[in-house]
Amino acid sequence: MKVIKVIASEIRTNSYLLLTKKPVIIDPSENAKIVLNNLKKHIKTEDLEYIILTHFHADHTIATPIIKKETNAKVLIHELDAEFLGFKPDRTLKEDEILNLGDCKLKVIHTPGHTPGSICLYEEKSKSLFSGDTIFPDGGVGRTDLIGGNTQQLIESIKHLCKLDVKVLYPGHGEVTDKNVNGQIKRSLELVQE
Repeated sequence: MKVIKVIASEIRTNSYLLLTKKPVIIDPSENAKIVLNNLKKHIKTEDLEYIILTHFHADHTIATPIIKKETNAKVLIHELDAEFLGFKPDRTLKEDEILNLGDCKLKVIHTPGHTPGSICLYEEKSKSLFSGDTIFPDGGVGRTDLIGGNTQQLIESIKHLCKLDVKVLYPGHGEVTDKNVNGQIKRSLELVQE
């Protein structure tokens, strides 16, 4: 699985292009032009299979309608966040759903707390976690003081993530890391419980 990080927003939201047999964009962010230009360097736009949204916040989703129109990719988001989008997704996701991308599979992990329908995506072969705004490197966590945020749910979500074996963390903001990721997830739990 080849992953390309693209920053296409003023607040440095990370978008990820997964160059798999069925290519995917995770969180297309705010600037569709930047994301599409990066996409076109690697694949034909019509080959994009999915646009996966880790949650409904605009800094992760605002470019989605333009990218969908250019690519005709299917937009996916957790069922509890779908109602907050300003557009209709093609399909909603549920806990433990598996997205088969041909040469890898992404497991949907429902991680409410930042939003009711926040998700992380886990790729078991590479032990990669796309965490959206649930957790960040060095113990950071997504805010819970926004609409739909819930600190207790976030704590339970991070406890769930602590059970995974994660080697690479692809956060919604900040740097990708492969340094003691399981320890960083535990640090997130410690900090949010303080």
